[in-house]
Amino acid sequence: MKHALPILLCLVASGSCFADNIAYTIVGTLPSAVASSSMTDPNASFTLSFSLPVKPKSVSAGFNGGSFSVITDAAFTSGTNTSLISNAQIGFYSDAMGGGLFARLFNGVDHLNLSLGGPSLFTGPGATPTFLAGIFTMDAGGYSAVGLNTSNYNIPHALTGQTLVMARVVGVPEPGESMMSAMALGLAVFASKLLRDRANYRFAGNKTSSRVSARMNSSK
Repeated sequence: MKHALPILLCLVASGSCFADNIAYTIVGTLPSAVASSSMTDPNASFTLSFSLPVKPKSVSAGFNGGSFSVITDAAFTSGTNTSLISNAQIGFYSDAMGGGLFARLFNGVDHLNLSLGGPSLFTGPGATPTFLAGIFTMDAGGYSAVGLNTSNYNIPHALTGQTLVMARVVGVPEPGESMMSAMALGLAVFASKLLRDRANYRFAGNKTSSRVSARMNSSK
């Protein structure tokens, strides 16, 4: 039993297989001309957040190999509005195509297109890209298609000021591995309790033996 805890801790280590993702946080400011909708407020700061594998496998590559797009879950916050978007389309461009990214976000009838120029956020061809980590300063960028009933539908408008893209590497459990890790950790905790209980039992047994010996010696 004394070797059980190290073995189970090894199981924890081997069961905790993590893949590297890039967690994106994009911050900027919408102009006063933006339409009020369920997604946007005039003059409001916005935050777009999503996470993608460092080496994404499911991409839609552009015709010339210098761009690609992915579908992912995202969260968009603007002023008092927060939209959870299950099918956001995020596209990326190589330096040869001007760099930067675009985002197509839908929340019911309201939708928002963001287009940001700047450095490329990946290396390699569009079919097999590798994302870069860091803090990237983008051009002010533009937006369009805010609300289906607005007069500026699909007409690009400039965002206010510069936009920042913060991309950091985070570890996420591989599919199926999180359950293995939880089970292994549970076994390790159980083994630790057994070892602690056994140590307490030995300590209590030693105290009892000492008392018995003392009584036997006093009766002689």
